[in-house]
Amino acid sequence: MEQHQKNDLKSEYLKKLAAAYRATYAVGVLSIFLGLLALFASFSSAAIPGGIIIAFAAFIFGAFYLLLGFFVQRKSIIALGIAVGFMGINAIAGIFSLLQGGSPVGLIIPTTFLSQTWEGFKAIKNLKRDS
Repeated sequence: MEQHQKNDLKSEYLKKLAAAYRATYAVGVLSIFLGLLALFASFSSAAIPGGIIIAFAAFIFGAFYLLLGFFVQRKSIIALGIAVGFMGINAIAGIFSLLQGGSPVGLIIPTTFLSQTWEGFKAIKNLKRDS
């Protein structure tokens, strides 16, 4: 009976770890997608002169998040900490955006991804302990 409970706990920790690295991957893919949109917008409109710079920055951050997701999937607590830190900064920027523009979208998206990654710390700690 005790082995069954350990397997249930391990399964729960694996689900939380999967949620953490999937959220990190999702931020990377979303960033690259937004970079593509900025790139296409800069080609089609002279009104966005910095579009190429924004696109390049989005590509760099997207690749960085994908790399972090790779290491989080391999149970790196350091990579998870870096990802959560950047997501936290993004959430803070969303708060400022909400205060200035009144749109909650800039806060909802980072908060959703941040909440998915936060449980990964406990999952990695327990999975490494049980290994």
